[in-house]
Amino acid sequence: MRAKGSPAKKTHPLKGNKTSKPKRNKTSKKTGCKAKLKLRFVYDRFKQVEAVVIEQAHLDHNHKLLPPQSAQHMIAHKTKEPVLFEYIDELHESEVPPQCVTNIMREMHGGDENVPITSRDLENRRVVTLLSCI
Repeated sequence: MRAKGSPAKKTHPLKGNKTSKPKRNKTSKKTGCKAKLKLRFVYDRFKQVEAVVIEQAHLDHNHKLLPPQSAQHMIAHKTKEPVLFEYIDELHESEVPPQCVTNIMREMHGGDENVPITSRDLENRRVVTLLSCI
């Protein structure tokens, strides 16, 4: 209880109440999957990785796995092509609209499923390019 005459606690209109549980901003839910690999790296005398040994493997998933076609959109499978990023940066500097850049990438790679970066990656790259010009 607050004392008589003391100001009421104010909350930021966009941030809400600090005591409330934050909303999860993810497109997928945690499944509690216990699948894992425990790896040990073997180094040579020059401290270069010579081999990788699987020490422990638990491969039982409690969820469906994505088909191989979807793996290319995962962060670990994205190919970083410097020439492609240079081209995208030039398009952004030339003030080509974001939707047109997306269409160009789709045409260059033969469809949405073959584009190595997402539309969110393109948007992030555009913001970085615009900020670097300021």
